[in-house]
Amino acid sequence: MAQAMETHKKENPKSSGLRKCFAALVDRKQVNLDLDVLVLMLKHELLVNLDTLDKNLSQIMPFMLVFYIRNWPGWQRSKEYYSGKLSFRDWYEKFRQYIVVRMNFLIKNGYNQALDMIRTEKKEENESRNLNKKYQSHGTQTDNLMPKVLAPFSLSIQCPPKVVNSLFFTDSGDDIVLQQHQELPWMQIGLLELLNWPHIGVEFKSPELTFRRFNRSEYIRYLNLTNCPIASENPDFIEQVEILDPTTGRNCYTLKLLKSYTKQYFDVIKEVDGVCLKSIKIMELVVEEFLKDIEEIGMNDTMASNTSVLFNIGRGFFVRNKKMAKKSKSLGPKTEVGYCETYIPKMETQLQFFKGVQDTSSEEITFSYLNILKNVISFNPKAEHSRTSIPVLVFHCIFCGVHCSKSTDILKHLETSHGMERNFSCLKCMKSLPVANLAKSRWKHDCRK
Repeated sequence: MAQAMETHKKENPKSSGLRKCFAALVDRKQVNLDLDVLVLMLKHELLVNLDTLDKNLSQIMPFMLVFYIRNWPGWQRSKEYYSGKLSFRDWYEKFRQYIVVRMNFLIKNGYNQALDMIRTEKKEENESRNLNKKYQSHGTQTDNLMPKVLAPFSLSIQCPPKVVNSLFFTDSGDDIVLQQHQELPWMQIGLLELLNWPHIGVEFKSPELTFRRFNRSEYIRYLNLTNCPIASENPDFIEQVEILDPTTGRNCYTLKLLKSYTKQYFDVIKEVDGVCLKSIKIMELVVEEFLKDIEEIGMNDTMASNTSVLFNIGRGFFVRNKKMAKKSKSLGPKTEVGYCETYIPKMETQLQFFKGVQDTSSEEITFSYLNILKNVISFNPKAEHSRTSIPVLVFHCIFCGVHCSKSTDILKHLETSHGMERNFSCLKCMKSLPVANLAKSRWKHDCRK
């Protein structure tokens, strides 16, 4: 059979109806596709010659296109996209390839085999849903996978983070009612707590060292009728290791070398004329947390450049129940609705690049660029080259897509847009723990078990 589908090189993304459809679904817009539009997609974008196909097969193709768009497994990665971890281009390309492969399969196997395949796939899909219902949305009630036995439905609630933090569910007769707790008063938190706070990220940029720390913590939200947290296995400590840019080389550095470099670096730039020592203290704390990440990851106290590691910081696993306390005199079984959140603290640490070269002419561990910079500053503390050596920090709220250069600004954003996080409980010993305390201790606590 002649080639029926268009290759990636021939596609024109700007005029792609398939791409527009994908973009609309990503933005959660209602997509209305009539039969004529679907036929045009098949003919002009996927280059399916419907006239040469079996009549029954050509008639089913538009409906199967809709079926595969709706049931693409890649929709499960929406959380990665909204957090900025997955690019639109890469996500769409995987979507397009999936559609091409599936439609080609239909063409090559014919109408009857296609129907058998569809029946089998639908049966497997229904069985999978009965065993493992997926609840997901962007920053709302149901962000991840939970067993269907807990509730035979999923919810998608679009609201600001401050509202998400105060939602709870209760029952009224036969109805399930969504309500809000009163907002907790804001408690001032320090920089150390901020750096390990949910949804917060920071970038450190300097001439020879650039790294990022992003809190990629996972919320698993679900409803049940017992208000008890689910039992769950401990998450993987190292979840993912990725090369940031496959076209760029990588070098491995010891923690000792990075500590020596950053110590000398801060000692040097503190001598720059007019430098804000308070800002340098903030930068030192950011670097200290980054170095602690490398130590906690435990890869022989080393870190490779051009590398990202996602790990369960503190190795903790926490839960919190949200409900309305009720006084019931009923002697029958309790059926109050429980809204539970399981929280897995995760940190994505990236060493984007490090260009420090050790000065072998010195008996101590010093670095060539820093030694030159030190001499320049000694000769002229006001030199422009001295000022450009000062690092730049960028703070991010991953949830809202907000970024700013000052820690005070991101703290203000948390206070006004997110509100104070409610206590978590350790899933092992059920001790109630303030989020500020957990963040300050890098999500570790003295577990009674």
